[in-house]
Amino acid sequence: MKTTMKMRYSVFAGHVDVKAPLIYMWEIHDLLGQLIGRYIGKANGGDRRPTQHYPRNVDKLRQGLPYRKGKNYRRVHYALADAVKAEHAISLIYLCNVLDTVDIFKVESHYIEQYGCNADDGIGLNGRWKGAPREVVAAVPAVPVEAPASADPASPDLDDFLEYFDDKPRETFEVRVNTRSCSVWSAGRRILRAKQARPGARVLIKLVQSSTPEKPFQFVWDGDEEHIDAALDQERKLLLARGEAVSF
Repeated sequence: MKTTMKMRYSVFAGHVDVKAPLIYMWEIHDLLGQLIGRYIGKANGGDRRPTQHYPRNVDKLRQGLPYRKGKNYRRVHYALADAVKAEHAISLIYLCNVLDTVDIFKVESHYIEQYGCNADDGIGLNGRWKGAPREVVAAVPAVPVEAPASADPASPDLDDFLEYFDDKPRETFEVRVNTRSCSVWSAGRRILRAKQARPGARVLIKLVQSSTPEKPFQFVWDGDEEHIDAALDQERKLLLARGEAVSF
């Protein structure tokens, strides 16, 4: 029987609607109650991302399994995995909902700055892991939990697509988001659209400049960032062939 140590955490929702787009915060406190880690995230699809994706990814990291399509885990994943191993207290705090008419990236950035989550002080956990991939050795499980025989990684969702643009310069890409889709703009032109019909459904990426009403150019995304790279590259080449200036 394969066992793993479940990532345990407390949830503080307040008056936030957890089924609507929201901003959330992970906090880690050591055994003395001292704050040692803090991360701000956005979830266009509600609480599914923090409550399902993070525990799954932390479990995968602690079992030595790779992240999605060979990507390295993020700083927050390593910190949460270390916290599970050390039996530190983990809290999930919902900060606010975000209306469809509001730029969720800007709201997220506001809270990242407000809470100092991008500060280089050892506490801020926003951003990608900049070191070499490393293992987090699992501790002896306090409460063994049998891993389901059919446990497969969840399909990538719209929030996974948005994660690609987290570290991209805001002056290069503008991402406009609503509940089930988002559009990527550059220099006043819409270049990509990603759409998810419902939670758990596949994400469909459309190349806007390459598409025509008669022949839409689109594909189902499997979570590989190289697919987004290729889509952007095709749009770039098309715009250059038209003699238009390109900034991405």
